[in-house]
Amino acid sequence: MAAWLIPNTVLTPRGWVSQYPPFPALLLAGGEVVGMPWLPFPLLAGCTVFFSTLLASSPFLFFLGGGYLSHVPAAAFTAFTLYAAVRALDGAWGWAILVGVGSGAVVSSRPFLGLVVTVVLPLGLWIYRGLRAGKGFWLVSRLGLAAGGGAPFAFFLGWYNTHFFGKPWRFGYSAAYGPSHDLGFHPDPWGNHYSIGEALGFTAVDLTGLGTYLLETPLPALALVGIFLLLRPRLPGGGGLLLAWALLPVVANFFYWHHGFHLGPRMLYEAAPAWLLLTALAAMGLSRSEAGEARFRFPDLVLWSLIVSVLAAGPSIGNRGASYRWPPETQSRITIPAELQSASAASAPALVFVHGSWSERISARLQASGMRLDSIETALRRNDVCALHTLALAREESRADPTLLEQEGPALDFQLLAETPQQLEPVYLTEGNRILVDSERPVTPECQREGRADRLGIISLAPLLWQGDLPGVEDGRPMFVRDLGPEDNRRALAAFPDRTPYLLLTPGEEALPELRSYEEGMALIWGEGSS
Repeated sequence: MAAWLIPNTVLTPRGWVSQYPPFPALLLAGGEVVGMPWLPFPLLAGCTVFFSTLLASSPFLFFLGGGYLSHVPAAAFTAFTLYAAVRALDGAWGWAILVGVGSGAVVSSRPFLGLVVTVVLPLGLWIYRGLRAGKGFWLVSRLGLAAGGGAPFAFFLGWYNTHFFGKPWRFGYSAAYGPSHDLGFHPDPWGNHYSIGEALGFTAVDLTGLGTYLLETPLPALALVGIFLLLRPRLPGGGGLLLAWALLPVVANFFYWHHGFHLGPRMLYEAAPAWLLLTALAAMGLSRSEAGEARFRFPDLVLWSLIVSVLAAGPSIGNRGASYRWPPETQSRITIPAELQSASAASAPALVFVHGSWSERISARLQASGMRLDSIETALRRNDVCALHTLALAREESRADPTLLEQEGPALDFQLLAETPQQLEPVYLTEGNRILVDSERPVTPECQREGRADRLGIISLAPLLWQGDLPGVEDGRPMFVRDLGPEDNRRALAAFPDRTPYLLLTPGEEALPELRSYEEGMALIWGEGSS
C-alpha cells in the first residue's frame, strides 16, 4: 500500500478510502462514469444560482465552483434546502420532504456545517411559525416529513462510517488524525494551539477575505453590510433568515481549528449567497434618503462608491482568474504524459512509477504500517529524516508490531508540538524539498542513497493517481505508482507482469517531467544496476 497511499486518504481494515464524507465523491464518480468528472460541480454552482439568485455576480463563487471541493455541493444543497424550507411554510407537504433530502446531502458532504445550517435553521424557522400561529399538527407533520426525506442519507452515512471507521458518528477525519482533529480549543494535528484568541483572529481573517473576494471590489461587500446593519437595524421581511444563513457558518467555524484559504475563504463558501443578498439589501437600503437625511447626502456617497467599485472590479477579477491558472511547469506535472495518452489500445498498458520526495516515501511507508497521520506529521517535523526512515523500514518488516514504536521511543520525538527541535537543521535536496537532519546522528549508506535519489527533482503522485487505473479497477489506462526504490518496486512489478514499466522523473531540477523506460530511469535516479 505504500506504493499508492496519498494525502487525505485513510487505510482501514475494510479498504482504502478518502478521509472526507462520501457524498461529494459519489457526485464526482457520476461524472467519471460518463467521462466528464469536471462536470458535476459547475452544474451544482448553477443550481446555487437558481435557488439563491445573484450568485453569477460573484467571482469568488464562480471560480471555486469550477473545482472539486466539497463546499460546492454543500452550497448548492444549502440553497436548495433553505428555499424548500421557505416554500414549505405555505406550500405543499412535498417541500418538507425536499428539506430532508437537501439537508441529508449537505450533512453527507460537510457534516458540521450541514447540521448547523440546514438542520437548525429550517427547524428554527418552522418552530417559530408553528408556535406563533398555533399550528401544532402542521409543525409535527413538517418535521416528520423532513425526517423521512433525510433518513436515507442518515442511514447511508451511518453505514459508511460504521463500515470503514467503526462507529456511525466517527468520520474519516478522526480515523486519520485522531482527537486532535475534533472541534474545540486544543492543539491541531500539526501541533499549533487553537485557543479563543486564534479563533477570533482566524474568523476576522475569514470575514475580511470574504469581503474582498466576494465581489472583487475595493469597497468590501461585508463592510457595506456592516454599515447597513448599524444604520438600518430593522431588516425587511426575510432579512432575518438571510442574516442567520450568513452568520451561522461564521459561528460554527469559530469552534473549528481549520480555516482554509484555498481559492479564497472557502470555509464561508456555503454562506456566500446570503452575503450577496445582504449586500444587495444594504446597497438599496443605504441609497434611499429618509426624512432628516437630505443634508448628510450619505445615500449619494454610497451610490458613487458602488459605481466606482464596480468599475474597478474588472481588473481585479482578471487578476484573480490569472492567479488560478496552472503554470506550464505545474500543468506538465499533473497531466498524463502525451506518450501514454496516444498509446495504441492494442499495446500493453503502462505501469508508471512516479519519483516523489523522500519525505513522501517515508510518510507512505509509515501510514501503510498503521501509523496515524497526526503522528506522521509530528514525526516528520521533530525527527532526523534518516532515523525516521529507519523506523519506517523496521515497521514494515515487523508488520506494524505495536511494541516497536515503544522500543524506538527514546530515540524519536512524537510530542504534538508545532516547533522543530533546535538540533535539527533544514536541508533542501531540491527547491521545496526539505528534510531535517541531526548533524550528531550518523547517516547510513541507505539514507545517503535516498537523499541522492531526489537530487534531480521530484513529482507528486497524488494528482496523477486518480487519472489512471488502480489495482482491481482496471480498464487499460496507465497505472501510476510511487517509486519506493529498486528493491520495493519489485513487488509492484511482480503484481502486474503484463504492464510495461516506466519511470516518470525530472532529469534536472529545473527540467520538465519526462517518461523514461524503467531500466533507464532507475539507473539515472538510483544508480547503475538498480533496475
